[in-house]
Amino acid sequence: MRRPLLALALVVLTATGSGVLTPGLAAASTVTVTSGSTKVLFLRPNLDPVPDSAYATPDPYKTGSQFTPYQTTGLRDEIDSLVQASSAGSTLYASLYTFTDQAITDHLLAAHARGVKVRLLIEACTDGDPAVCDQSVQVDSLVAGLPAYSTSATGSWVKQCYASCAGGGVGIDHNKFWVFSALSDGRTDVTVVASNNPTNPQQQMFQNMVEVSGNAALATAYRDYAARKVAVTGTTKVYETGHVDAGAFRIWFSPRNSPSTAEDTEITSSFSPESTRHDVFAAAIDDVQCSTTATDDIIRMVMWSFRAARPEVIDALGDKADAGCTVEVATGEHQDAIAGLAARGIRVYSMDPGGCRQSFFAVGSGVNSECSDGSAHSKYLLTQGVSRKDGSTHAYVYTGSHNLTNGALKKNDETLIRADDATVYNGFVADYDAIKTAVIDIAPSRYPDAVFSTANASATGDQFEPAVASYRGTDGHTTSVVAFSSGLLTGTGNEIRLGRFVDGVRQSEVVVRTGGSTGWNYKTPDVGLASNGDAVVVWADDSNGNGGYEIRSRRVHPDGTMTSIVNVNSQADGDQSQPSVAVVPDGRFAVAWEDLSTAGASSIRYASFSAADARLSTVTSGYDVPVQAVAGGTYHKPDVAVNSSGTTVLAWEDDEDGNGGYSIRGITGTLAGVFGSIVAVHTGDLSDGQQWEPAVAIGSGGTWYATWTDDYTGRTGSDGNPQQQIYVRGFTGTTAAFAARTVSGPIYTWSVDTTGAYAVTTQTAYQSDRVGRQAHSDVAVDGTGNAVVTWHETGQATGLTSASSGSEVWARGIGPTGATTNLFPESRLSVFTANRQDDPAIGVDQNGTLTVVYVDDWDGNGGTQLYLRYGLRNCAQTC
Repeated sequence: MRRPLLALALVVLTATGSGVLTPGLAAASTVTVTSGSTKVLFLRPNLDPVPDSAYATPDPYKTGSQFTPYQTTGLRDEIDSLVQASSAGSTLYASLYTFTDQAITDHLLAAHARGVKVRLLIEACTDGDPAVCDQSVQVDSLVAGLPAYSTSATGSWVKQCYASCAGGGVGIDHNKFWVFSALSDGRTDVTVVASNNPTNPQQQMFQNMVEVSGNAALATAYRDYAARKVAVTGTTKVYETGHVDAGAFRIWFSPRNSPSTAEDTEITSSFSPESTRHDVFAAAIDDVQCSTTATDDIIRMVMWSFRAARPEVIDALGDKADAGCTVEVATGEHQDAIAGLAARGIRVYSMDPGGCRQSFFAVGSGVNSECSDGSAHSKYLLTQGVSRKDGSTHAYVYTGSHNLTNGALKKNDETLIRADDATVYNGFVADYDAIKTAVIDIAPSRYPDAVFSTANASATGDQFEPAVASYRGTDGHTTSVVAFSSGLLTGTGNEIRLGRFVDGVRQSEVVVRTGGSTGWNYKTPDVGLASNGDAVVVWADDSNGNGGYEIRSRRVHPDGTMTSIVNVNSQADGDQSQPSVAVVPDGRFAVAWEDLSTAGASSIRYASFSAADARLSTVTSGYDVPVQAVAGGTYHKPDVAVNSSGTTVLAWEDDEDGNGGYSIRGITGTLAGVFGSIVAVHTGDLSDGQQWEPAVAIGSGGTWYATWTDDYTGRTGSDGNPQQQIYVRGFTGTTAAFAARTVSGPIYTWSVDTTGAYAVTTQTAYQSDRVGRQAHSDVAVDGTGNAVVTWHETGQATGLTSASSGSEVWARGIGPTGATTNLFPESRLSVFTANRQDDPAIGVDQNGTLTVVYVDDWDGNGGTQLYLRYGLRNCAQTC
């Protein structure tokens, strides 16, 4: 976990290599797939890291120039062109939720003026509360410019629906469909079913739109649905029943009375007669006949909102996974269905890419309380396999406005449309793959070589306590080595293993230490890497099973062969634990550890060794170099780093006065073990409470970074509970290079004054419900002297942290002055967010390429494995 700077010249790769990108932003795009008279458009936003200055600009509707590089207007442009192409005397139906597009507003009114019968259903209460109904100025213009609906209306009309158009006083009109009877290009009966609302913010999200021309049955189905909606006048909820077939399409409209006899009849009619589901969406999943031997029974889902209030869908997905289908889901990281899906063994790829740390909208603002930037607003299900209904193989697409919420099924006006078209299906599969890639790459144009894989080759037992080191060779390839404990999280019999990776691809895995007398155990490994590829592994060693540990090291060559085990600590009295190692490029290395004598004396000890494993540091009266050994104090968890010049730095948990309060102390010196004065890493208010788990890294110029967990007693999060945070501070020798700062932030919050004007202010990170409780940091330095910090965090009781259902791993770049400009943005690295993702370790090569390894138990079964993230780089807007 403790990375020295490996000083080589930065390597610039050719176009066939990895990691070098041209400056400038990637382009957002609209992808079009055509199959006969069906056209599908997919919106792919630009996911490049957004500068802090853009978030700090008061422009909540994203109309400014700082936002447009991240948006694509392809879907709204398609709608706008269709509105403008509507022929005089034709009819145009639309049913919409939120609407803020001024150009489409103007063109709708212009269409009305030239004789198009414009007929609109628009939700007035976008929060679903009929007591608080408001809409945009664009909707107000449409209401003012079009006749109000009446039963005698024969031309244009608009009807605002108050908490849905289906009555009952609950729900929303969440539809997003358009129907054009005739266009100037000669097309007739053009139906558009979309996932997006015509608003600027939704141009920065993954979306889809299905456009079908010349299908009279489909167009009629949607016009008839609109006619049913405007006819509702009472206070009782009016439910939709059955389905409508229209060629290759089948449509289910909502709200639906589920469960009910009518709905059960529809489910057994549309899907398997043996289905026991009461939820039509769950029945669509249940229709797939899975096999434990087939490889093409696949269920994929992208869902903007997936709530635990749809338990039948969770169960249906779980049952299909149990039956042998491949099942994958991509949904918003803060969705409360994730825990239930994970419990059924379903991998959930969590959107937003890189996490919900920043947003152009503030949490809880009147504009939007969701984390939307770069997320997936699409709502689709893809099923491939034999249908239990007819015994034939189908590749179905289910899409529309239908989120997996209780309201979407039972309260809202929604549409769910199924397409049976191989070309359309393949287009949606490609879109799903793009979303999955975005989750892994975070910003695909900036980090195209990102890797997400299992770090451990052995799946026997638990894998935990990872450490990692990275080095970039003269051939332009990055070697990473991962040391870890393998066995059982509790108990003895744990061995030490080492995995070797080149450019994120596993090359080998070897057992470094195993076996011994009854009760043997090895734990808390650390690893460093020399320029020749030799890995130096250290660990706490109890080979004789007596419960007392000593520190051992071993050098592992690139071919997997190993040197003899080295006894690191000279004095075997008492217990030695928590070793940390740092390796110079020439193979020399330093080790620090925690020593507790049989008499109870606590100290931090140090030793250094040559490339041939000969001891370099002094031994006095049988003891290794005492870094901190004031009598009466207690000292824990040292970390050591060394640069190519041999400058060495250590940090540790320090309770010198023995009062039970721990602070972080540091010291610098030579590789030989000659040290200067102890430095107080944190000062002022940060001295209150406890400070834990230090990590250090040092650059070639001598600037060193210390990170730690701060448990300041006066800090509470937005949920009112104590809030730990990770701090980082830089030093040159004993002089502070920058003041202690949090790794999180700035976080921005919006406010609205009495005139309706928006203002933006910064908010301390712990007060934001986007930031969880942080711990277990690690830090590494790249070839330019910039650092990257990683940590894990658990969520607050309220808010939008995905860690509210577990823990997750984050990272961020920090410069030698404490600045973050154009360094790796604060991002979530854990692809899955349910249950446990924690204890990260980081290595960074000279080119700034990250290797992060962490402990994972995403399905919550109590067994742990290691995941590796490689290929992200310590850069942001320009790489």
